[in-house]
Amino acid sequence: MKPEFEKIEEVPQRSFSAKKVIRDSRPFLHQAWHYHPEIEICFTEKSNGKRFVGNNISNYTEGDLVLFGSNLPHGFTTPNHCEQYVIQFNDDFLGTDFFHKPELNAILTTLNRAKRGLEFTGRTRQRAHRKIMSLLEAEGLPQLLLLLDLLYLLATSKEVKAI
Repeated sequence: MKPEFEKIEEVPQRSFSAKKVIRDSRPFLHQAWHYHPEIEICFTEKSNGKRFVGNNISNYTEGDLVLFGSNLPHGFTTPNHCEQYVIQFNDDFLGTDFFHKPELNAILTTLNRAKRGLEFTGRTRQRAHRKIMSLLEAEGLPQLLLLLDLLYLLATSKEVKAI
């Protein structure tokens, strides 16, 4: 099955998207299988089911934290109610060379590794969840700084594996 292109709507006055996605269910892969040029961080607050990333199929549960690179086909299926926090941004949302600065090398490396998908575990998930909740409540520059802080947490985590 070929993944569908998903057009991510730009949010006025925002350089990235951060939202809570709620679904009653999504039991079939053809409802979920998609790709987009934006990089995506997804934290599952409520749900469990199957996670499809590239050629990988695995189970996911509450607390699942993943990072998907640009144009990586992915999707989650579940017969259950689902609540996920989704953050999406282009790799150049802060300028073409922003992540190429020496201080951001760890983040750039992680974003490059995410081209095949990354899963985070352990305390990283708990810390990321708190940062995501704060990020969703913030506005303007504080929200952007929280995203950079979240990316730094993910980039420096040892509790990560390729999907």
